[in-house]
Amino acid sequence: MKYEIGINTNCECGDTLEETMRNIKAAGFEHVMLAAKSGGIAEGLETAKQVGLNVPYVHMPYRHPHGVAMIDLWREGAEREYSIKFFINLIKVCDAHGVRIAVMHPMNRSRQEDYPIDYALGIDSFRQILDGTRDCKIKLAIENLNLVLDKYLAIVLDNIADDRLGFCYDCGHHYLYTSDIDWMKKYGNRCFAVHVQDNMVDAEHDDDWGGDIHLLPFDGKVDFEKVMRDIANSSYEDVLMMELHREFKDKNQIYDLSPIDYLREAYNRGQKLVDMLKQYK
Repeated sequence: MKYEIGINTNCECGDTLEETMRNIKAAGFEHVMLAAKSGGIAEGLETAKQVGLNVPYVHMPYRHPHGVAMIDLWREGAEREYSIKFFINLIKVCDAHGVRIAVMHPMNRSRQEDYPIDYALGIDSFRQILDGTRDCKIKLAIENLNLVLDKYLAIVLDNIADDRLGFCYDCGHHYLYTSDIDWMKKYGNRCFAVHVQDNMVDAEHDDDWGGDIHLLPFDGKVDFEKVMRDIANSSYEDVLMMELHREFKDKNQIYDLSPIDYLREAYNRGQKLVDMLKQYK
């Protein structure tokens, strides 16, 4: 499985989750990251099994209408207790289905003035999630997002030393929002997951998500030579998971390719990245 290619289920390549997964399988992929926004996690994991796809990662939900928002983990109240229990139960479901990594955002986007400053609550919430899933084999990987939200990532990773808690490296977010931070130097020895995507590297370093368009690799300006070197020099030796979107209608991005042709192109570009990665390892 070392450095095989995977792709996210919310890539807009089918009218239903099952159709999307069958298209992914037909394009040559063996691995998928199940996205919570694709539907029910347990049902999605069963569908992947029926289609014959491996699910090494599940991307946890991070905002309403899923009944949970990451910001709730950082604020006192009933919503915090609900969210902690929600993630514990969902992680247990994933673990029971053989999922190895649960990818989590440290925080969801909100108005600047609403961001919590009681960091101890957030740290305690993630500790409770880890403690509540102590009997599980699955690991938690916290994803880098943008300059504002990454503060919360660092607070969690720098204050909790746990073998089951690590880092999810998103190279698109890195180059778009925080290109001056060497993420793999900071957390490469705790890297449990990667998200590979391209973009035009043209967003401001604030809470603007306008440039986060998840292009096919080599269609934007991300330096994939450096990305693959950084991954090769880290502790990560697992699926190279692409996180792509064929359509972003609200951002006027629609690839003029059928779902299966798009997925085949994604697979070919992923293979090129794997070849680069193996060269640098």
